[in-house]
Amino acid sequence: MALYTGKGDAGTTKVIDSKERFSKASRLAEALGSLDELNSFIGLCKIKASSGQAARHSPMFRLRSDEMRTRSHFASSLDEIKSEDIDSESVRVNGKEVSVSYILHEVQENLFIVQAQVAGSDKKIVKKKVTQAERYINTIENIIPPIKGFTIAGATELSALLDVVRTIARRTERRVVLLHDTKERKLTKDTLAYMNRLSSLLFALARLASHQAGVKERTPTYR
Repeated sequence: MALYTGKGDAGTTKVIDSKERFSKASRLAEALGSLDELNSFIGLCKIKASSGQAARHSPMFRLRSDEMRTRSHFASSLDEIKSEDIDSESVRVNGKEVSVSYILHEVQENLFIVQAQVAGSDKKIVKKKVTQAERYINTIENIIPPIKGFTIAGATELSALLDVVRTIARRTERRVVLLHDTKERKLTKDTLAYMNRLSSLLFALARLASHQAGVKERTPTYR
């Protein structure tokens, strides 16, 4: 497949279910572009979490669906985690720990499903994806100190990147919701819920990165 076709030179494009080409400045094109941007930036965070200095402070933790016990470890590589060790429905880990890199890769996979649905495919986010994100968030909350207010981004490089990607996730969610509200796309409630939960997960991961690095969060002084 060629890397370019020239068909979009006039500023138009098409998706899976489109009968005619439409403007690249449309709400649909904006939503799809935002999903692509979000997915790409998560890839940057994933690599940062699994390499260099960040890897030594990138946590791995064990999820247990019955009591949500956690144990933090230093991550060395995403390759340590194999997909067959994960029961995606119950989010149980059979003797393995789940790394930040693994979670971010999982998010990327889910975003491709959202992007496909927005483009007109019959692919869709299912309830267990939302539940899985919630369990990750709940587990992280058992590790980090309680939140006391707004935090200033930039405690560590990884946490700062995760905070940036959190804001991209929020912007992307707004554009996806706009498509749904204007009835340009009928999205499932689980897809909308997942997009809403995603920014919370990214915020939890950002706080976890700071906590594991031993860096105290700073709150605004409003002075």
